[in-house]
Amino acid sequence: MRGERIEAQVFATWHTDVEPLPFDPDRARELLDEAKADGYDGKITWLDGSDPASRATAQAAKGFLEAVGFEVDLDLVANVQEQIVKVAVDRSHDVAGWGISWREAGPYGRMFATLHSQGNLSAGMPTSPEMDALFDEFQGAESEEDQREVMGRIQAQWNEQVPALILSPTFEYLLWSEDLHGVVESTNSMVLLHEAWIG
Repeated sequence: MRGERIEAQVFATWHTDVEPLPFDPDRARELLDEAKADGYDGKITWLDGSDPASRATAQAAKGFLEAVGFEVDLDLVANVQEQIVKVAVDRSHDVAGWGISWREAGPYGRMFATLHSQGNLSAGMPTSPEMDALFDEFQGAESEEDQREVMGRIQAQWNEQVPALILSPTFEYLLWSEDLHGVVESTNSMVLLHEAWIG
């Protein structure tokens, strides 16, 4: 078998000069202390899978959170179906390992689905009228340059709202036989076979 790789992209098309939030454990400690002064007990449960990669992610997150003063319990579920039920159906979690899957080639669809108040894949992530308006403006922008400017404001709103913590990109690999030709790569791990042939 010959591997055909779709290169992982880090939103190079949509990169702006707006910086994400910095790593600042001292500020995290201050904010946690303020929350505890208001009655928060400092306990948090991290929901994730029990596969090796998810377990490693959860353990790393636990270490970072405990370093600033949280008490962390891990809820590592046996399979992805259980994780989906807890996150998307029951919403019985504090923090969950999850994927939002915004795509370089066409980010609007997943932006809307995951973080718009009318989206269907938000899984409990916080939405806001401000973020809704920015997504709508991104969709209606006339050029890629205009969209990039809106994306900068989306990053600024993200910094304010913090709907999710982005840990890493996910690499996608598609494999097919070296006898298969004419496959057209697309997004979401899909391929188009309308011009494919074997030979």
